[in-house]
Amino acid sequence: MISSIGIMHQMYVKEYGMRLATIPSEEKFQEVYKFVKGMDGPVWVGGHKENGTENWKWAGTDISISVNSAFWVPGEPMMDPFSRACIQLWDKRNWKFDDYYCNHDNYYVCETRNKEENWCENLLKWPKRSGTSAFEVGN
Repeated sequence: MISSIGIMHQMYVKEYGMRLATIPSEEKFQEVYKFVKGMDGPVWVGGHKENGTENWKWAGTDISISVNSAFWVPGEPMMDPFSRACIQLWDKRNWKFDDYYCNHDNYYVCETRNKEENWCENLLKWPKRSGTSAFEVGN
């Protein structure tokens, strides 16, 4: 189960036919890194902690995220079962996984579907919830 704020993030982007980006491989990490590296500030991706546990998953999948992954900022994730339950990428943390409070107002990095209804590699920078409706398209 995703935290209630994590569910809100997922519902927000789902309304537009997207989902928060998943990063299950080095190849996908590099792709997302190339897309976000010129941005300022943190961005949400689809990683979340299951309520009351230390188990991390990619939203909308059964893919687990290892707490020992090299994608995490050293010292992360914090071992707090409730408060820091969403994954952000942040320029000040070298764009690595950083667990953070889900209610923080970040931009989203999203994926869209292709014609065959498979999640494709098209990444979008979606605005903050309080931001405008514009978005940028990446490769």
